[in-house]
Amino acid sequence: MPRPQSSTARALRCWAASGLLLVCTPLTLGGQSPAPSIPFTQAQAAEGGRVYTQKCAACHGTRLDDGAANPLSGPRFLSTWTAPARSLDDLFFIIRSTMPKNEGGTLTQSDYLAVLAYILDRNGYRPGSQALSADRTALASLRLTRPAAAAEDRKTPPPAYIAGDGGTSPRASGPTHEDLLGAANGRDWLMHTHDYSGTRYSPLAEITSANAPQLRAVCAYQ
Repeated sequence: MPRPQSSTARALRCWAASGLLLVCTPLTLGGQSPAPSIPFTQAQAAEGGRVYTQKCAACHGTRLDDGAANPLSGPRFLSTWTAPARSLDDLFFIIRSTMPKNEGGTLTQSDYLAVLAYILDRNGYRPGSQALSADRTALASLRLTRPAAAAEDRKTPPPAYIAGDGGTSPRASGPTHEDLLGAANGRDWLMHTHDYSGTRYSPLAEITSANAPQLRAVCAYQ
């Protein structure tokens, strides 16, 4: 049976909870938000790097954003996980339930915490003296905000325009306005629903309900 807590112990718990909320609330200074203090250590991040290299890099890439799977660092990752509605507990749940690929939940809890610490470290969050814990209440109270070091990553440059050999002018012409209007009474399908009304009906009579079962596919294009 748990021991009853004194009023002092209850007050300390409230102060600790308030402290967690305070370190997650960004302070605006000069238009930038400093990296929030998320409780993880450099040792956890280093161990997480080892686990990540063995179990995760094959899908997410050695840089965390150069693999076939969703990026775990950079603007896209930060845009997703700095949303106010998402907590660190949500991110930890995704990591431990989906990684490694098709083997979610197979690593130890300390390994998953280390991988999360490594991801935080690679995204510019500062390690401290307090280790990252799997306490769901604590994790659910933590919100990621964009580190000041990532301010330059907020806008990614647009891809360079590559002009084709044919230039920007079309070489062929499509159906005229009159052709499109007359499609409802014509034999040709000028759009995927045949005409503007979307009747999906053609007056062609070569294929009937009697011979339709004899049709066979001769080619397919994906």
